[in-house]
Amino acid sequence: FLIAGASTTVAQSNKPARQATKAGAAPAQIAQSTLDPRWTPWLGCWRNDVSSPSAPAAATTCVIPLSGSSGVEELSITNGKIVERRKFEADGRPHPMQESDCKGTRTSQWSPGGRRVYVRSEYACDAGFSGVSTSIIALSSTGDFIESEHVKAGRGSVEHITHLRDAGLPDGLPAEVTAALAPRRLAITTARAAAIAPLASDDVLEALQQVDAAAVRAWLTE
Repeated sequence: FLIAGASTTVAQSNKPARQATKAGAAPAQIAQSTLDPRWTPWLGCWRNDVSSPSAPAAATTCVIPLSGSSGVEELSITNGKIVERRKFEADGRPHPMQESDCKGTRTSQWSPGGRRVYVRSEYACDAGFSGVSTSIIALSSTGDFIESEHVKAGRGSVEHITHLRDAGLPDGLPAEVTAALAPRRLAITTARAAAIAPLASDDVLEALQQVDAAAVRAWLTE
Protein backbone atom coordinates (compact mmCIF):
# COMPACT_ATOMS: atom_id res chain seq x y z
CA PHE A 1 0.00 0.00 0.00
CA LEU A 2 2.80 2.40 0.92
CA ILE A 3 4.64 1.67 -2.31
CA ALA A 4 1.54 2.12 -4.49
CA GLY A 5 0.71 5.39 -2.78
CA ALA A 6 4.18 6.84 -3.17
CA SER A 7 4.98 5.85 -6.74
CA THR A 8 4.91 9.50 -7.83
CA THR A 9 7.01 10.91 -4.99
CA VAL A 10 10.43 9.81 -6.10
CA ALA A 11 13.16 12.09 -4.79
CA GLN A 12 15.52 13.59 -7.37
CA SER A 13 18.66 14.11 -5.29
CA ASN A 14 21.32 12.57 -3.11
CA LYS A 15 22.14 8.88 -3.59
CA PRO A 16 25.45 6.45 -3.85
CA ALA A 17 28.20 7.41 -6.28
CA ARG A 18 29.81 4.67 -8.30
CA GLN A 19 32.34 5.11 -11.00
CA ALA A 20 33.87 2.36 -13.07
CA THR A 21 37.44 2.23 -14.28
CA LYS A 22 39.27 -0.26 -16.43
CA ALA A 23 41.30 -3.07 -14.98
CA GLY A 24 44.50 -1.18 -15.79
CA ALA A 25 43.83 1.47 -13.14
CA ALA A 26 46.38 1.83 -10.36
CA PRO A 27 45.70 -0.59 -7.50
CA ALA A 28 44.30 0.80 -4.26
CA GLN A 29 46.75 1.56 -1.47
CA ILE A 30 44.88 0.12 1.48
CA ALA A 31 47.02 1.82 4.12
CA GLN A 32 45.84 5.27 2.90
CA SER A 33 42.15 4.52 3.29
CA THR A 34 40.05 6.37 5.86
CA LEU A 35 37.09 4.04 5.55
CA ASP A 36 33.69 5.20 6.74
CA PRO A 37 32.77 2.40 9.20
CA ARG A 38 29.23 2.28 7.79
CA TRP A 39 30.68 0.48 4.77
CA THR A 40 32.05 -2.38 6.89
CA PRO A 41 29.07 -4.78 6.42
CA TRP A 42 29.59 -4.73 2.64
CA LEU A 43 33.31 -5.44 2.76
CA GLY A 44 34.26 -8.92 1.60
CA CYS A 45 33.83 -11.14 -1.45
CA TRP A 46 30.48 -12.13 -2.88
CA ARG A 47 29.11 -14.53 -5.52
CA ASN A 48 25.80 -15.36 -7.14
CA ASP A 49 26.07 -18.94 -5.90
CA VAL A 50 28.66 -20.21 -3.42
CA SER A 51 27.02 -23.55 -2.74
CA SER A 52 30.09 -25.38 -4.08
CA PRO A 53 33.32 -24.86 -2.08
CA SER A 54 35.28 -25.81 -5.19
CA ALA A 55 33.67 -23.16 -7.38
CA PRO A 56 36.25 -21.24 -9.44
CA ALA A 57 37.21 -17.66 -8.65
CA ALA A 58 35.36 -16.40 -11.74
CA ALA A 59 32.38 -14.08 -11.29
CA THR A 60 33.47 -12.92 -7.86
CA THR A 61 32.68 -9.44 -6.57
CA CYS A 62 34.90 -8.08 -3.79
CA VAL A 63 34.39 -4.82 -1.89
CA ILE A 64 37.47 -3.24 -0.32
CA PRO A 65 38.33 0.19 1.14
CA LEU A 66 39.06 2.87 -1.45
CA SER A 67 42.50 4.47 -1.31
CA GLY A 68 42.54 8.08 -0.10
CA SER A 69 38.80 8.09 0.54
CA SER A 70 36.13 7.16 3.08
CA GLY A 71 34.43 5.06 0.41
CA VAL A 72 34.93 1.63 -1.12
CA GLU A 73 35.80 -0.05 -4.40
CA GLU A 74 33.69 -2.81 -5.87
CA LEU A 75 36.02 -5.10 -7.81
CA SER A 76 34.84 -7.55 -10.47
CA ILE A 77 37.28 -10.48 -10.46
CA THR A 78 37.53 -13.17 -13.13
CA ASN A 79 40.09 -15.98 -13.00
CA GLY A 80 41.97 -14.19 -10.24
CA LYS A 81 42.27 -10.89 -12.15
CA ILE A 82 40.50 -7.58 -11.58
CA VAL A 83 38.54 -6.71 -14.72
CA GLU A 84 36.60 -3.70 -13.46
CA ARG A 85 36.63 -1.27 -10.55
CA ARG A 86 33.67 0.78 -9.34
CA LYS A 87 34.04 3.49 -6.74
CA PHE A 88 31.37 4.24 -4.15
CA GLU A 89 31.60 7.49 -2.20
CA ALA A 90 28.40 8.17 -0.31
CA ASP A 91 28.92 11.89 0.14
CA GLY A 92 25.73 13.20 -1.49
CA ARG A 93 27.64 14.73 -4.42
CA PRO A 94 27.52 13.73 -8.12
CA HIS A 95 30.60 11.88 -9.37
CA PRO A 96 31.54 11.06 -12.96
CA MET A 97 30.63 7.51 -13.98
CA GLN A 98 31.45 5.36 -16.99
CA GLU A 99 30.14 1.84 -17.47
CA SER A 100 30.54 0.06 -20.79
CA ASP A 101 29.58 2.65 -23.44
CA CYS A 102 27.60 4.92 -21.09
CA LYS A 103 28.82 8.07 -19.33
CA GLY A 104 27.20 10.42 -16.84
CA THR A 105 27.05 11.14 -13.13
CA ARG A 106 26.11 9.09 -10.13
CA THR A 107 25.23 10.40 -6.67
CA SER A 108 25.03 8.40 -3.45
CA GLN A 109 24.03 9.01 0.12
CA TRP A 110 23.49 7.05 3.30
CA SER A 111 20.16 6.38 4.90
CA PRO A 112 19.91 8.18 8.26
CA GLY A 113 20.63 4.95 10.14
CA GLY A 114 23.55 4.03 7.85
CA ARG A 115 22.03 0.64 6.89
CA ARG A 116 21.37 1.43 3.22
CA VAL A 117 22.87 3.48 0.40
CA TYR A 118 20.63 5.28 -2.09
CA VAL A 119 21.87 5.85 -5.64
CA ARG A 120 20.77 8.08 -8.50
CA SER A 121 22.47 7.92 -11.91
CA GLU A 122 21.91 10.03 -15.02
CA TYR A 123 23.78 9.01 -18.16
CA ALA A 124 23.92 8.85 -21.95
CA CYS A 125 25.11 5.89 -24.01
CA ASP A 126 27.02 5.85 -27.29
CA ALA A 127 24.14 4.01 -28.95
CA GLY A 128 22.03 7.16 -28.60
CA PHE A 129 20.03 6.23 -25.52
CA SER A 130 19.91 8.15 -22.27
CA GLY A 131 18.67 6.89 -18.94
CA VAL A 132 18.04 7.60 -15.29
CA SER A 133 18.31 4.94 -12.61
CA THR A 134 17.68 4.86 -8.89
CA SER A 135 18.75 2.01 -6.65
CA ILE A 136 19.06 0.76 -3.10
CA ILE A 137 22.16 -1.03 -1.83
CA ALA A 138 21.37 -3.00 1.31
CA LEU A 139 21.76 -6.33 3.09
CA SER A 140 19.08 -9.00 3.19
CA SER A 141 17.73 -10.47 6.43
CA THR A 142 20.33 -13.24 6.08
CA GLY A 143 23.27 -10.95 5.35
CA ASP A 144 23.26 -11.21 1.54
CA PHE A 145 24.31 -8.30 -0.67
CA ILE A 146 21.26 -6.75 -2.37
CA GLU A 147 21.15 -4.06 -5.02
CA SER A 148 17.72 -3.17 -6.36
CA GLU A 149 17.78 -0.87 -9.40
CA HIS A 150 15.04 0.73 -11.48
CA VAL A 151 16.10 2.13 -14.86
CA LYS A 152 14.01 4.54 -16.95
CA ALA A 153 14.80 5.24 -20.60
CA GLY A 154 12.47 6.93 -23.05
CA ARG A 155 8.93 5.82 -22.22
CA GLY A 156 9.96 2.47 -20.76
CA SER A 157 11.52 1.11 -17.60
CA VAL A 158 13.10 -2.07 -16.27
CA GLU A 159 14.00 -3.46 -12.85
CA HIS A 160 17.29 -5.19 -12.10
CA ILE A 161 18.17 -7.11 -8.94
CA THR A 162 21.66 -8.15 -7.86
CA HIS A 163 21.62 -10.75 -5.07
CA LEU A 164 25.04 -11.98 -3.93
CA ARG A 165 26.04 -14.32 -1.11
CA ASP A 166 29.12 -14.24 1.09
CA ALA A 167 32.00 -16.08 -0.60
CA GLY A 168 34.56 -15.80 2.20
CA LEU A 169 38.08 -15.34 0.84
CA PRO A 170 38.35 -17.63 -2.19
CA ASP A 171 41.73 -18.96 -3.30
CA GLY A 172 43.50 -17.05 -6.05
CA LEU A 173 42.39 -13.53 -5.10
CA PRO A 174 44.69 -10.63 -5.98
CA ALA A 175 47.06 -9.78 -3.12
CA GLU A 176 45.53 -6.33 -2.55
CA VAL A 177 42.13 -7.89 -1.91
CA THR A 178 43.40 -10.44 0.60
CA ALA A 179 45.49 -7.81 2.39
CA ALA A 180 42.49 -5.49 2.68
CA LEU A 181 39.98 -8.05 3.91
CA ALA A 182 41.77 -10.73 5.96
CA PRO A 183 42.47 -8.51 9.01
CA ARG A 184 38.85 -7.29 9.09
CA ARG A 185 36.95 -10.59 9.06
CA LEU A 186 35.62 -10.43 12.63
CA ALA A 187 34.71 -6.73 12.31
CA ILE A 188 32.85 -7.46 9.07
CA THR A 189 30.84 -10.31 10.59
CA THR A 190 29.90 -8.19 13.60
CA ALA A 191 28.92 -5.20 11.46
CA ARG A 192 26.69 -7.39 9.27
CA ALA A 193 24.85 -8.67 12.32
CA ALA A 194 24.06 -5.09 13.30
CA ALA A 195 23.06 -4.08 9.76
CA ILE A 196 20.39 -6.77 9.29
CA ALA A 197 18.12 -5.67 12.10
CA PRO A 198 14.41 -6.06 11.19
CA LEU A 199 12.90 -3.38 8.96
CA ALA A 200 10.25 -1.00 10.24
CA SER A 201 7.59 0.90 8.30
CA ASP A 202 9.66 4.06 8.68
CA ASP A 203 12.48 2.38 6.72
CA VAL A 204 10.11 1.75 3.81
CA LEU A 205 8.74 5.29 3.86
CA GLU A 206 12.27 6.68 3.92
CA ALA A 207 13.29 4.56 0.92
CA LEU A 208 10.22 5.69 -1.04
CA GLN A 209 11.35 9.29 -0.61
CA GLN A 210 14.75 8.51 -2.10
CA VAL A 211 14.28 6.06 -5.01
CA ASP A 212 11.58 4.83 -7.38
CA ALA A 213 8.80 2.78 -5.82
CA ALA A 214 9.62 -0.11 -8.17
CA ALA A 215 13.13 -0.36 -6.70
CA VAL A 216 11.69 -0.37 -3.19
CA ARG A 217 9.20 -3.11 -4.07
CA ALA A 218 11.92 -5.33 -5.57
CA TRP A 219 14.17 -4.73 -2.54
CA LEU A 220 11.42 -5.78 -0.13
CA THR A 221 10.69 -8.86 -2.22
CA GLU A 222 14.34 -9.96 -2.03
